Amino acid sequence: MIPTGETYSSLHLRERDKLLVERHLKELAVVERKVDKLKWSNTDLLKQLFDAQNRGHRLAMSLGFNDIYEAQVNIHNADNCTLYKDCIDGFDKLRSDLAKAESEKVKLRDELRRVEEERDQAKASTRAMEKSHAVNRSDYYTQFASKVLIPSPEPSLRLPALHLLENPRPKLSPLNLPNFGSVLIRS
Repeated sequence: MIPTGETYSSLHLRERDKLLVERHLKELAVVERKVDKLKWSNTDLLKQLFDAQNRGHRLAMSLGFNDIYEAQVNIHNADNCTLYKDCIDGFDKLRSDLAKAESEKVKLRDELRRVEEERDQAKASTRAMEKSHAVNRSDYYTQFASKVLIPSPEPSLRLPALHLLENPRPKLSPLNLPNFGSVLIRS
């Protein structure tokens, strides 16, 4: 609606159109900036979604499941309600206890070897001592057997202890001294 009485020229229309175009360009620039911000936001959200999906998938794979859904179903349907962190802490404690037990086992094996070597040395020295004592005992019995008499109620029936010569291993007392019972020794 053009007012009557005034005439408009194309010059006026150009200025008006120019102002309208500038206003529309400003509005268009604002809208384009909003669209760019939304595109950046959308791209960022898509990256976050991709990272979250991959992180969940990697977590499920590291726990031994095919996907996050399978992991979640198995965790929720588990009989015990133990947290994964508690399981790891318990596993670490068991691992350290195992290492301590292994070191204790090594120490005990070394101690056992040392004790077995001592036992073998003691057996060898005992055998050597028994051999030397056996020789000494046989000499002892041959020297003193003629002086030893067998006890008898009558003093005239006392006989030499010749049976000691036949059996040179008499019973030994706890002090490893020969035990002849009630045998008289002549001087």
